[in-house]
Amino acid sequence: MKATSTSLPFNPFRLVSVSCSTGRSASLALGPTLSNSRVTGWLGTYSLGMNQVVHFEIHADDPHRAIAFYTGAFGWTVEQMGSEDYWLATTTPQGGVGINGAIMRRRGPRPEIGAPIVGAVVTVQVEDVDAALTSCVKLGGHVALERVTIPNVGAVAYVHDTEANVLGIFQSVTP
Repeated sequence: MKATSTSLPFNPFRLVSVSCSTGRSASLALGPTLSNSRVTGWLGTYSLGMNQVVHFEIHADDPHRAIAFYTGAFGWTVEQMGSEDYWLATTTPQGGVGINGAIMRRRGPRPEIGAPIVGAVVTVQVEDVDAALTSCVKLGGHVALERVTIPNVGAVAYVHDTEANVLGIFQSVTP
């Protein structure tokens, strides 16, 4: 998403410290803190406030393989929370607009490639959808849907990550 001004005059995320039983802690960017601020994204202009997506979780059979995929494809930073099978994924710079999430060990059967999607699809905005698609495939992903151009909006493609999750890759017509 892109701010309507050249820079946001506030930090739209509330940083919350989370501690594990091992004594390690991490910070989560949870939710916009100001409800009257406006951000422009590829589907229009939005007010930041309650009922916004503030966190995601990517389920993985092999979390370390998934971490290699996401850090390699998108440059995310990932840090394990103590000894838990839970790794915080930072996708945005400090104070940036976007959401951060986590990679966690899957607690059920792996989805079959090509099966109907059960759950939500995370979509990552990139500068070049073709380059990102190539990177995802080189890192072990599989193309689920080739690049599709959406007039006056941008381009999108979908891949299966190394854990068979569907991931959207989006390039806006306006950077």
